[in-house]
Amino acid sequence: MDKKDYLSTLKKTDLRPGRVKVKEHAPKVLMEQDNKMEDIHNKIIKWFMANPYPKDSQIGELAKSWGMEEPELEDHIYMILSEILSEGKSKDFKGTYDPEQSKMGIEVEKEHTTNPLIAEKIAWDHLAEIPDYYTRLKKMESEAGVKESKLFEIFVQSSEIAAMPAGKERDTQILRLGMIAELDAVNLYNKLAELASDKRVSKLMLDVSREEKVHAGEFKTLLEEIDPDFEKTEDEGEKEADDLLGI
Repeated sequence: MDKKDYLSTLKKTDLRPGRVKVKEHAPKVLMEQDNKMEDIHNKIIKWFMANPYPKDSQIGELAKSWGMEEPELEDHIYMILSEILSEGKSKDFKGTYDPEQSKMGIEVEKEHTTNPLIAEKIAWDHLAEIPDYYTRLKKMESEAGVKESKLFEIFVQSSEIAAMPAGKERDTQILRLGMIAELDAVNLYNKLAELASDKRVSKLMLDVSREEKVHAGEFKTLLEEIDPDFEKTEDEGEKEADDLLGI
């Protein structure tokens, strides 16, 4: 729906309190507008994740490739930034933030942004819900032997894959990353099983760990079919291991 149609819809709306109604199936039209906006914003976010710190010329080229005017694209970017900074749990929070927790949070969230104000906003969103969020996070990571940066690394790689052209190479990378994620999960659940004092918890973690191994095997099977070179190099690796270890 273009701006003209959208304006026409608003003109048919009774905006008096308690009487806000959209006529002539306009709610469907407005929903389509919202979905289109969300799709555009998701598209922009994915592009920025794959192309951090772009030059002005790149923004211009991007707008042109998407059939948009540069100011229109910039308006969407401002809207995304505004949403990041104005929404979240901290929006209606009336309490105070623990200075030490806030400081810890900013340092942690700098893994996701170089801007300290955005890092602070993300930290406040967490602290508005759980006042000692970052103390708990640090304890959890220490006990589980897991670093958030590892999970973030996988997330970044998935974003890079999203920016690749559709086809065999992207499918191959999806399966490779899936295998990495599953094997990391195996290590996590094995570690948690060791930490558990209740045998039932330990048993459950080991059972889930075995399931993750199965999932990794499923990814591997399809990867061998899609990428014959993977199976070839795997066979070569097995032969070298046999020769080296005398297996």
